[in-house]
Amino acid sequence: MYVDPDKNPQLAREDGIQQMGTAVVEIGGKKEAAAGMTEVGITGAFIRDLKTKTRTVCFVSGSGEHQIDDTGREGLSQLKTRLGQESYETQTVNLIAKADVPQDCTALVIAGPTRDYDQPEVSAIQKYVEDGGRAMFLMDPPLQLGASDIAAEGGLRRSAVVATGAQRPGLVVERQEDG
Repeated sequence: MYVDPDKNPQLAREDGIQQMGTAVVEIGGKKEAAAGMTEVGITGAFIRDLKTKTRTVCFVSGSGEHQIDDTGREGLSQLKTRLGQESYETQTVNLIAKADVPQDCTALVIAGPTRDYDQPEVSAIQKYVEDGGRAMFLMDPPLQLGASDIAAEGGLRRSAVVATGAQRPGLVVERQEDG
């Protein structure tokens, strides 16, 4: 149903529409704002509406990683906000306290640890990836972490070095395919 915010401002406010050119997709009582008035934006809203499983991005903590609640220069609070806008939940996982990645983690983010991981942490990350989990390593220089252990034993390889922020390189790690 099309709603003209000029003719029905109350309904537009209820849907969170603040400007012309905003689309909201509603399926079964669940509403999702489109990322834009393009086919991709509207289709993405349909897909998010139809998904019933909660998607959770888990951020590792305990070894000096960048934190999702830190609003400072080194923090990831803006990423947390953006993930929320895309209907992802976020949580912090301390692998020192419990060397196990929770089952509800859709993806695991290891964001710039300042200390090497001990073997129980490395083993937890390896098991998560080996069991089909998705992991993203965001590494600050110098590139240390026991990541070499994770990469060597977990079938991961460094695939690219990318620049982020103020000329700070990061590391992209991806799983090698057999064959």
